[in-house]
Amino acid sequence: LDSWAHRDPSRSVTGITQLQDLVQFQVDRPPDSGGDWIYRLFDALGQRGVSVDLINLFPDTAFFCVLGSVGSAVEASLSELGYPFSVFTNRAKVSIVGSAIQGLPGVVGRVMEALARQGISVLQSADSHATITLLLEKQNMEAAVRALHQQFGLDQEVSP
Repeated sequence: LDSWAHRDPSRSVTGITQLQDLVQFQVDRPPDSGGDWIYRLFDALGQRGVSVDLINLFPDTAFFCVLGSVGSAVEASLSELGYPFSVFTNRAKVSIVGSAIQGLPGVVGRVMEALARQGISVLQSADSHATITLLLEKQNMEAAVRALHQQFGLDQEVSP
């Protein structure tokens, strides 16, 4: 028995959120660094009061985003640490929200279908029990929000 069978897939997504003016960083493991390089990275950012978002960690690379207003503080920290990094500006995140998406097959496929129809590429992603968050080029944010609203029927009026 499917423990999630009580959910209605047509109502799985209940909202779409967005945030623009993000900066994405790719930080590579420095040569001859110890195993604590990621700890030192995030400790230095925390010491500067920088909050990070959309964190994806790999053994030799870390990706994350920050608000554009603190991008220069991140660059300064990374330079002080001597870490090789790349900076990508003009990013935005769009999040799909729904308490019924956990374990529901096909939600990610529907999200990707809506974006593909608009020619929108996903640059990075993260998920939780109730959200799927996508990093996009800022210029595509509004089109993505409209496409996702349409895909999940959030563009229709709700009857009382």
